[in-house]
This record gives sequence, C-alpha cells and structure tokens, in this order.
Amino acid sequence: MSILDIAFGTHVLNNSWSSSAPAHQGVTYADLLTLAAEAGSQIVRVPLDLSTVGPGGIAGWKLQEIGAGLAVAAQLGLTIIFEPGQTPPDLSQDGSVSGEPNNAWALNELANRFALLVEAVHESFPQYASVIAGWEVGNEPNLSYQYTGTYWNGDDPTVSADTPRNFAVSVDNAEWYATYLDAVADAVHAYDPSINVIGAGIAHNDVAYMQEFFATLQ
Repeated sequence: MSILDIAFGTHVLNNSWSSSAPAHQGVTYADLLTLAAEAGSQIVRVPLDLSTVGPGGIAGWKLQEIGAGLAVAAQLGLTIIFEPGQTPPDLSQDGSVSGEPNNAWALNELANRFALLVEAVHESFPQYASVIAGWEVGNEPNLSYQYTGTYWNGDDPTVSADTPRNFAVSVDNAEWYATYLDAVADAVHAYDPSINVIGAGIAHNDVAYMQEFFATLQ
C-alpha cells in the first residue's frame, strides 16, 4: 500500500460525559471538527454516550446533536467513525455509566442498544450515510469492563511469565469483549449488513489480551 493511500485521522476530544477538565471547556463540536479539518485530517473518530440509549432508543435532542455534527463534517469534507461507549445505568453492575454490564443478558442487551443507536442515526440522517465510515465498539477494553479474574496491580497471574502485563483487567476479559463485539456486529448487521463495525483499539501492545481475543472470535 502506498503512503499516499493512508488517511490522516484524529480523535474529537469532546468527551461524551461531563468533565471539568480545561480542554473540554468552551469548545464546541463544530470547533473541534473544524480544527481537525484545518490540521489536514480526513477522518475523525467521535465518541458517543451509549449510556443515554434506553430500550426504546435514544432521546431526540441527543440525536439532533449527532446530526448537527454530521452536517459540519459533511461541509468540511470529513468522514466520521462513531465510537459509542459507557453503560446504561439499568444494565450496569453498580448503576454507574462506567460499570460493567450485570451478566450475559445485559451484555447482549448492551449490544442491542448499540444497534438501536446505529439505526436511529442512519434512519434520521440518510443524507449523511457517506460521511459515516463505521462504528467502533468501545475503546481500550483491556483497561475496563472487568468481568472475571480482575487483577489491578502488577503482572497478570493468568498469563505466562514470558508475556507479562500490567493492566486494569485480566486477560480473561478478552473473551467477554470478543463476545460483545460479535453480538454488536450481529445486531447492527441485522439492521444493515453494509455498515462497518470496527473492533476497539487495544491499549499498549497487549499481546496476551489480543491472543485471547482472536482465539475467542475464531
């Protein structure tokens, strides 16, 4: 592949959750997309708050925010990868948006909520279908969503000595994330098989996690 075929991408650091960090104050969605375009970006990853999606879908006002961002992206010639994250409180083990889903049923329901969001966006804004490059299923799952074997400090005892890790979750989590990714892909493709579903970026060259992840997908 020629280097000329590589797209320069950026991440919109708008946070899909409340934050007091200075970087998130007084900056609009349009500002961030404009900055990305001015920097030469061709594709932008945009986080979305999946915790706001209920069994009946997403609130209209949240949907309009997404549409406004798509309109700006279209004007600037950008394409978007949406990255929904966070957990709806009714599916969370501890009731927080950062908690993991309660059980296998909640995991599948989270995948259904993801698909509801995808469907709502594509049905509401068909004029921007070409702007949406795909949907990324979360971010850095090896740093969150600890279902089993959580190990918070030091090397992961579930991994052999030649592949040491120092992550927030056990490598066992890779099986759960792979299951979630597969469920999201099935749910989204039941709506539209042409939509790109993208696996999340993994933090810090976590080889042991990736090995378990791919073994589960196979």
